[in-house]
Amino acid sequence: MNVQIDTTNGQRIFFISSSKQPGRLILSRASLEPRVLRRRRQCYSWSLESTPKGNMFLMGNGITQNSRLRELLEAANQAINCIKINSITFEMCQERPMWVKRRRWGSEVIAGQANLFFRLAQGRVHVWVDPKKWQRWEVYCFRLLQEPRYCAYGEGSRTVFMDAIPGMHLCEHLKRGTLTMRALEAAGRELRRAHELWCSEFDDWWSHGDPHLDNVIYDPSSNRARLIDFEVVHDQSLPAMVRHADDLLVFLQDLVCRVSSDQWLPFALCFINAYGQSDVVAELTRLLFVPAGLPGLWWKLRTENFERQELIRRVDALRCALLRTRDAKRERESFPLQGIAS
Repeated sequence: MNVQIDTTNGQRIFFISSSKQPGRLILSRASLEPRVLRRRRQCYSWSLESTPKGNMFLMGNGITQNSRLRELLEAANQAINCIKINSITFEMCQERPMWVKRRRWGSEVIAGQANLFFRLAQGRVHVWVDPKKWQRWEVYCFRLLQEPRYCAYGEGSRTVFMDAIPGMHLCEHLKRGTLTMRALEAAGRELRRAHELWCSEFDDWWSHGDPHLDNVIYDPSSNRARLIDFEVVHDQSLPAMVRHADDLLVFLQDLVCRVSSDQWLPFALCFINAYGQSDVVAELTRLLFVPAGLPGLWWKLRTENFERQELIRRVDALRCALLRTRDAKRERESFPLQGIAS
């Protein structure tokens, strides 16, 4: 029995399940033998074992889980959630309420492991390993996005002070049952506004890299959303449109695992429509597939281990809804041309 991986685009992975253990296969790296299965398509074939032996990968639903990868996955999870990388405290500084983030000693190791996992999983992001670079980026992004009345500054080489932003995290709104369409619309508008800001670091339009629900604060009194926490940054080689679509995807990946099936489509479409950039939404639509293999593990991390089949169903439903909206828009736009031609 064997498993085949199509390397035409480096992403699609085709598995042949075992009749004895469907969806749970052991992949040995020792017997790698490339061969051509189809014309102009290069594939690789690995033999399958029924029990783990030595340095092997355990494949289930296209997800790799060996001890080294679990270690990298944990480091990535810590980096994304600021666990063990930063300490965060609320302090009064010169009579101003401020959040203080301090990069922990030894965090460079976690950041380096997280970056290795991101590369393996085609995550297209990285964490600043150098605390000074992180500090500079955190302050720069805060000042770029927030109004001048809010202050941020660095102290030493591992500490950042930031004014407390009014409002509450969208994740907290969701837990309290106060997450509304207005909040999602505000988040979509704010992300679009942020994407229209020029970034000297990229020499291109700015992007967040990790705008999940905990990194968006919403203030109902002003109906304003704001982006915070800039631990994760996109690879600078990516075009702005790809980075912007990835920001939308990250928000949706966090949303999909936290809301009910009935809430998913209305909430997701509300956020996307408020964002409103058709070219970025088109790129997002192209990304709305739940992959297998290491990229699938990246999705697993982003969606809090959400049940895979339900995740696929919800993502497919959103993609189909966006495609229907696109086709309806094209049809409406074609009517005036048809009238002129007649």
